[in-house]
Amino acid sequence: MMIGEIRDAETAAIACRGALIGRLVPSTLHVNDPSEAPIRLKDLGVEPCIIGAVLLGALGQTLRPVIRGGLPRERLLGVRWCRRHRARTAREVRDG
Repeated sequence: MMIGEIRDAETAAIACRGALIGRLVPSTLHVNDPSEAPIRLKDLGVEPCIIGAVLLGALGQTLRPVIRGGLPRERLLGVRWCRRHRARTAREVRDG
């Protein structure tokens, strides 16, 4: 069962019901950090005991601008900018 995005209480309830009967329910949820996913579900009216039973994991994604020309991002933006904005430099991505 796939739900595109959980935006309201009704969609959250449908996703939780599907998960409670054993279905895998991948979906998106708008939060600033993956650790805020349970809080957002609670704000949408899902009971905390149900959140613990149905939430398997939460992943975060950040969209970054694409830089043309093939230069490493830190050469254009600067290592200090990357540090200040918590952006990983190309070397950090490469080294893991």
